[in-house]
Amino acid sequence: MDLQYTIISRTGGSITKVMIGALLCVGLVLKSYGEEIVNSSFEGKDSAGWEVKATEGTEPPRLEVLEAKGDQAASSYVLRVDDSEYAGTDGAFDLSYQMPEEISGTIEISFKIRFLKEGVGSHLNADVRVSVREVADLTYVRFRTAPGRLSGVSYHDKERSEHIQSELSELRPEAWYLVTLRLDLDHGDYSWQVDNLENSDPTQHAGAKDIPLYNSSKVIKKFSLVSVLRGGVFEIDDLKVETGR
Repeated sequence: MDLQYTIISRTGGSITKVMIGALLCVGLVLKSYGEEIVNSSFEGKDSAGWEVKATEGTEPPRLEVLEAKGDQAASSYVLRVDDSEYAGTDGAFDLSYQMPEEISGTIEISFKIRFLKEGVGSHLNADVRVSVREVADLTYVRFRTAPGRLSGVSYHDKERSEHIQSELSELRPEAWYLVTLRLDLDHGDYSWQVDNLENSDPTQHAGAKDIPLYNSSKVIKKFSLVSVLRGGVFEIDDLKVETGR
């Protein structure tokens, strides 16, 4: 399947989109085991390492690094993913971050996300699956939608062969959520946690532990946010990847 990529780069004080036809891994430094490997907070409007691809015959969403404007839950800058122009169209897109090198062992991945009200009509059109992979997916945690509202966070348990709705059954538009995944590639399982950074209500926090990984890969190469619904708008910030926890 042919894919088209959009890479955002920093060029003389402005944001430039570059269309290319192959995967680009942008200069990152791999640190020693037990230290932080990735810290992408878009400071200085730097979005190196991020890319978005859409299925053949469709356009990818618009990406833009914006100032957070005093939002305490975010850093100075955030990455906005604006897919509102393509509401109602078929296809999917994959927003991903290529790891600097293959990573093995125990890994913690965290990032912040919020879904904005600019979604089309009464349907917020934000259906985003969090994926960590070598080639095929290792994890399955999903932010889901229902007509008129964000219906919450769910995950899939391979051994139980079922899709499970978490206790976080309704996401709050405009609120920042911290998502944390901890993978143990040697033992073949992972855990996840989602926390509303602006609300202490227990129904705004959920997680699960000891979930079997989807396959037996011993390394990861990529972090992705995959959307199968077109038309939503969301922002992300502070992607961090650490090993040895």
